[in-house]
Amino acid sequence: SEIYLWVPLAYIVTSAIGWLLFGRLGDIFGRRWLYIGGNLISLIGVIVAATAPNLNALIVSNVFIGAGAAVQLSYGTVVQELVPYNKRGLMAAFILTFVIPGAVFGPVIAKGFQVHTSAGWRWNYYLSIIVNGIALVLLFFYYHPPNFEMLHIGKSKWAQVKALDYGGMFLFIAG
Repeated sequence: SEIYLWVPLAYIVTSAIGWLLFGRLGDIFGRRWLYIGGNLISLIGVIVAATAPNLNALIVSNVFIGAGAAVQLSYGTVVQELVPYNKRGLMAAFILTFVIPGAVFGPVIAKGFQVHTSAGWRWNYYLSIIVNGIALVLLFFYYHPPNFEMLHIGKSKWAQVKALDYGGMFLFIAG
């Protein structure tokens, strides 16, 4: 099909837009519910992808996955908030020991799923369902970052919302 290129493009575009919005909106409205919401959006996306009956559904699923990935790929902020200052570098290195092998061997694992399982490529999404589900539960019960009032003493949420660069965001998203 000529539209298959939209599968990765849907992911890339929505994750880029999500990254732009997540950081600042997380500062204003709180990262806890944005992380939980992002993981929920991603979970919906991988469920749709795993059960996709056609390429159009797979493209739509990657819009959800990309939006959720923008939040999930900001895991560095979660790590930094959960450990004391003097342990942050060590914890970041510890986390990367789990991320790097997946990045290096991910394509090999994906090909293995395709070749050696009856579900084929869908197992890539089944694995994501498992990981997203576990992450969602763990975030809900254990992630309690500082709220707006703790981070921005003497500032209002409305003042922060008004200070957003709406023109720049529009131009970035339109581009």
